[in-house]
Amino acid sequence: MPTPLIKKYAEKTKKSIQTIERMWDEAKKKAKAIRRSEIEDKDYWRLVNGLLKKDLGLNEGQTFKSFLGESSNEEYASFVALLFAARDKTHELHLAAPTHSIHVTLNDLYEFLQDAADGMAEYYQGKYGLIPLKIPGTSSWPQATALDFITSLSSWLEGSGSEMVGPDDYLQNKLEEIIAEVYRTKYKLEQLK
Repeated sequence: MPTPLIKKYAEKTKKSIQTIERMWDEAKKKAKAIRRSEIEDKDYWRLVNGLLKKDLGLNEGQTFKSFLGESSNEEYASFVALLFAARDKTHELHLAAPTHSIHVTLNDLYEFLQDAADGMAEYYQGKYGLIPLKIPGTSSWPQATALDFITSLSSWLEGSGSEMVGPDDYLQNKLEEIIAEVYRTKYKLEQLK
């Protein structure tokens, strides 16, 4: 099944999904030859994507916003809104923490997410313009223990969140910082048992 990225490249270039998938496989081979490594980390996947875009003739100078179309502002706004909702859910769990150590751990993440979500919104808006931000309530995240919530948050950030942020390095780097902080919190919560 083709990924959303493959489908988007097919739509933008008017090539078939099968052609894009074949070109993707070729880009993977090129990336392994360039790196001389079998490790498939984030740098490898960025290289694969860059090679594919070059082969497709997609303008590297093209902005993420213009590549994805007008909906990219809304998609990024959804990402930031859910990040703020995660901050609120963390605050809710922090206030209901059964122990002082969990209370303090969640407070650290709550304060970090406050600044991180604010920063992610401002970084994007500085380049692409204002986003239509509507912050949902904590019901966006299911009722769960603090550890279950943190596990769910890390999965979302690494999956859908990463796709929603787009290819700009400075946004991806900030997202990596957020993911790292969420994993630090997960580690602390697991060790507090």
